[in-house]
Amino acid sequence: MYRMDDPTSSGTAPTPGTANPEGFPTAGNAATGVPATIPGAWWFHQMTEELRNIVVAVALVPTKNIVNQVLQAILRMCGGNVTTVATAGTTALTPDNAGLVLVNAAGGNVALTLPAVASAGGIKLTFQFVRTDSSANSVTLAPAGTDTISPGQASLSIPALGTIKLDGNGSAAWQIVGQQGTHGIEVFTESGTFVAPAGVTQVAYEVWGAGGAGGGSSAADDAGSAGGGGAYARGIADVTPGESYPVTVGIGGAFGNGGGSPTNGTGGTSSSFASFASCTGGGPGLAGNGTIQRTFGTGGTATGGSIQLEGQSGNIGVVISGNLMITPVGGGTFAGPAGAPGIAAGAATGPIGIYPGVGGGGGINGGAGAPGANGLVIISW
Repeated sequence: MYRMDDPTSSGTAPTPGTANPEGFPTAGNAATGVPATIPGAWWFHQMTEELRNIVVAVALVPTKNIVNQVLQAILRMCGGNVTTVATAGTTALTPDNAGLVLVNAAGGNVALTLPAVASAGGIKLTFQFVRTDSSANSVTLAPAGTDTISPGQASLSIPALGTIKLDGNGSAAWQIVGQQGTHGIEVFTESGTFVAPAGVTQVAYEVWGAGGAGGGSSAADDAGSAGGGGAYARGIADVTPGESYPVTVGIGGAFGNGGGSPTNGTGGTSSSFASFASCTGGGPGLAGNGTIQRTFGTGGTATGGSIQLEGQSGNIGVVISGNLMITPVGGGTFAGPAGAPGIAAGAATGPIGIYPGVGGGGGINGGAGAPGANGLVIISW
């Protein structure tokens, strides 16, 4: 709001005078000789400065021939503008675009440059970008000058039909406060690489280590022990669009042979998602060589993630009568219960490890052990 430039105006502000009790203006009363209320110089000055301060707070320059600067300032403050960008190429946004920005890239790639974070006089600017097309063209957002986009991104991509909301801190950084895009899930049943999709900056993950295998048995009345279950972890990870993250999926342990020279099972190997979480596999079951093996495979352990669960330990064989025995079952893991035990008087193998990550059972009465189940990694966004 431009100050008065009338020839009768002064270069200095008026004096407020003594504050009387607050009241309301009247039209006066001629019959009783009460004059109508006439605002004084201080009242006009007060109204001008109250409105002007709204304008200058967002770095607008009061201009005489512009009559909507107070509205313009309020729209900057509250992010109330609505802008449509439908032209391919680069578009530089200003504080007067703060608010909803509808982007249509059907006609070609669109590159948007954000205004300087501090360009509104330190007032927080808010932008919500909504992409309205489903084309394969790209839409990118880049900060101005040395401004940054947290967490640590040089630019952002808006996927088809995706949205991103940014808040400025009034100084030099934009913060992602909301994001929606193409949702998806990637299931890794073997080791590989996860590449963060365009516009995806955060993913949820689950990791299971592999199960250990059961040990074999040599003859009647002996039993190998069962393998342990793999560990489990889950959590949320910040990722950078387009960046690759290694995924390792553990391999279930190999079963121990039965017969005259029984062998131990082998342990399951670890599964991991980059440096975010790692889950070790279950330990191996040992061979029973003329006796019931009482040393079982231990459960795996987890590091990283917001939730870590150890795998269960394997079990040992139980004699019912003579060589009638219950087969040892492998240790379970989260969402992977141990298998059901069997009963046999002859050579038998314990239950195979249930996928993902459950340990394999031990052999009885000369039977072989069972293999452990492989691990698993699931990533979703």
